[in-house]
Amino acid sequence: MNKNTIEDIYALSPMQEGMLFHLLAHPGSEAYFEQVSCDLEGSLNLPAFKQAWQETVNQYPVFRTSFHWDGLDKPVQVVHKTADLPWEILDWRGFEGEQVNAKFEQLLRDDRRKGFNHEQAPLMRCVLVNTANNLWKFIWSHHHMLMDGWCSGIILSELFTRYQAIVNGKPMHFPAKPPFKNYISWLGKQDLKKAKDFWDSELAGFDAPTPLGIGDAVLTDKNPGGHGYAEYAYDFSPQLSNKLFEWTKQIGITTNILIQGVWSILLSKYSGENEVVFGATVSGRPPELQNVESIVGLFINSLPVRVNISPGIDIIAWLKDLQVKSNERNEFTYTPLVDIKRSSGIPGDMPLFRSLLVFENYPFDATNQQGLYGLEIKNVNSFEETNYPLTLMIIPRDGLLKFQLNYFQDCFGIKEIERLFCHLEIAVNFILDNPSESPAKVSLLSAAERENVLVKFNDTSAPLPSGQTILELINENVIKSPNNVAVYSETGSISYAELNSRADAIKNALLFYGVKRGDKVAILQEKSTSLIVSILAIMKAGAAFLPIDVSLPHNRIHSLISEARVNVLISANADLFPENSDEQLTIIHPDFAHNTVAGNGVKNDGPQPDDTAYVIYTSGSTGKPKGVEISHLSLLNYIIWANDYYFTHNPHGGDFPLFTSPAFDLTLSSIFIPLSKGKTISVYGDKEVGVIMEEIFGPQGTLDSVKLTPSHITLLKDIPEGNDKLLTLITGGEALKEEHVKIITDKWPGITIYNEYGPTEATIGCTATAISAGNINAGKPVANTSIYILDKALMPVPIGIKGGIYIGGTCLAKGYLGQPEQTALKFINSPFANGEIIYRTGDTG
Repeated sequence: MNKNTIEDIYALSPMQEGMLFHLLAHPGSEAYFEQVSCDLEGSLNLPAFKQAWQETVNQYPVFRTSFHWDGLDKPVQVVHKTADLPWEILDWRGFEGEQVNAKFEQLLRDDRRKGFNHEQAPLMRCVLVNTANNLWKFIWSHHHMLMDGWCSGIILSELFTRYQAIVNGKPMHFPAKPPFKNYISWLGKQDLKKAKDFWDSELAGFDAPTPLGIGDAVLTDKNPGGHGYAEYAYDFSPQLSNKLFEWTKQIGITTNILIQGVWSILLSKYSGENEVVFGATVSGRPPELQNVESIVGLFINSLPVRVNISPGIDIIAWLKDLQVKSNERNEFTYTPLVDIKRSSGIPGDMPLFRSLLVFENYPFDATNQQGLYGLEIKNVNSFEETNYPLTLMIIPRDGLLKFQLNYFQDCFGIKEIERLFCHLEIAVNFILDNPSESPAKVSLLSAAERENVLVKFNDTSAPLPSGQTILELINENVIKSPNNVAVYSETGSISYAELNSRADAIKNALLFYGVKRGDKVAILQEKSTSLIVSILAIMKAGAAFLPIDVSLPHNRIHSLISEARVNVLISANADLFPENSDEQLTIIHPDFAHNTVAGNGVKNDGPQPDDTAYVIYTSGSTGKPKGVEISHLSLLNYIIWANDYYFTHNPHGGDFPLFTSPAFDLTLSSIFIPLSKGKTISVYGDKEVGVIMEEIFGPQGTLDSVKLTPSHITLLKDIPEGNDKLLTLITGGEALKEEHVKIITDKWPGITIYNEYGPTEATIGCTATAISAGNINAGKPVANTSIYILDKALMPVPIGIKGGIYIGGTCLAKGYLGQPEQTALKFINSPFANGEIIYRTGDTG
């Protein structure tokens, strides 16, 4: 570099440093490449136009600036005494219409791909294309390190004034403006310690960037320069724009603050987090710097905006607080973003925020210069790319509030972007119409969407037989088909008549030992015919069965019996019994089948629909295990629905294997579906699971239906296909994945796969659907069931946005046995229907 050609050398502004770092770290990235294109119609004086541009370069030091870091401790910008503005003049007058448009789009792309050499001034160039007589297409490109959008108005206004003066033969002299160096000098005098203290406080406890909740923006954290950029424009209507402008003026906030508030609400709804952080570009022009508004250079900075979506404050007070906090941040706009990030707990390889808001309110609009200077300016377009997945530009112009969203198109689909703006407008309307509401209660749903997700989706009403329980369905088969096989095992089979007789014998024994309606009776048995007999006997006695897994440690078995206040236990083997330290615990052998026991003369009418049918203890993975009480009505509702839904393609099916623990409610489908349909339960006793899978699915298999977990499906990889009678497969208990579906469809193409979802508290399953490869989902609610996807404020989220799963309807458990506080915490009043209780699952959907 020739020292004689250098006019000045000084440091970079915070944003310049960040942009230079990005340029060096991601060569080839189009981030921060600024490109303006337009059509010029009229008699263009080309030499005068070029001269006007060159004089502009000569006047402003930033256009004669290059940037250097190699071999230096800190980067510097070098102002050269002269710099010739590069021009490319093209003649396309031989092309027409679509040809010209296609070639111009390619020219724009090629221009961006060229980029700029940051060490060679000027980082700016112009292209003129003559497409017809008095018709030109113009491109002005520069790197964002030179200046911000505010400067464009200053430059273009002067440029066209210069051009007009040159054309008229009256060149004019513009008074010198303060150089950008004045701002750099001002930066050096700021209190960095005070700024650090502010940002340390502002970002305390913030250790992860706010998820966008839509698209696949996490990919951009590792490769911020490797994504195609797209633009989407959206305008509010004149009516909404005017209403918004008047409303913000009336309550004393800026339009910018309102949109920041709305954006924070969207991020909160999308991410599921009450506190969010996004970026906001600020002008960065310190008012104490003399004539700062006339200085050409890069003043802007991007600052983190941390917002809590407070449920305990109304929208107006909340927005005013955002305004106050914005003013506080503006005192420290000079802090480099890299230094701000150090005040957070976010790791170095992750961004501070993933979305950026830019409020553009510049003093020049080229579209308003029609007819000036002998030229008409039309079809003005701009290209600007940041290194953030989403950059929302807010542009108040022509009485409208306009938006331009720049986004990484391989992270977001166009449908997601369209929905985003739909939600943005709905949220704005909600705020304007409901300013006394809490920001957490802002809805993103239109009236039609609300109707769909709350009402139509949950239109599951179905009749249930009055006053009945599952026992009536089973008894119908006892009467209708007494000799049909009810349970088959390797030790033999029993008919429906024998099943009923043996269950009655155990029932009488239970009554003899004082079991009453509503009591809890524990079952500690291996998978066997006796297990099924015991379950029916307990239900016939009007009690609820509590299945206990025989593989549990003895101290845990004893603890469950104690917690459930069980006085009677049915168990087959003494070596499985817990140590009986409680004199009140009566142990009955399941083969007690002597009809001489008459039940101690106790009158027994059996259970009622609202009585508890069974209690199953959850695993306790999220805390202390809880005993979930399921009513007979809930069980009956599920079984009647399942019998109808799961056998559309297998109308005569219903023969199930029993091979999983009865303490796992998935197993109950394999017991009560076949018994209610008059079909057969095949009991697989103490065998290795892989062997059981081969017996069910292999060539020797004869069953037509099975319910299992995806983990069981994984075991089928090495099992030969063969059971062509197997038509219905129900999976639940775990997340079903594509590889599971492929195993089944490749080997057993005749099977219909059903994916069922439901926590224990929702009676086995509360949603289900038939699925195929590439289309795995949880399906729709079962009969008489409601499913809600809600945010933390219990507001329904739009389709495509994740939220917490809440369940209502007949499927719901009665609560947790002996734990009223936990029941009240998880089973809450519905915000949508008076008297309805909904269950807070803790799952997301």
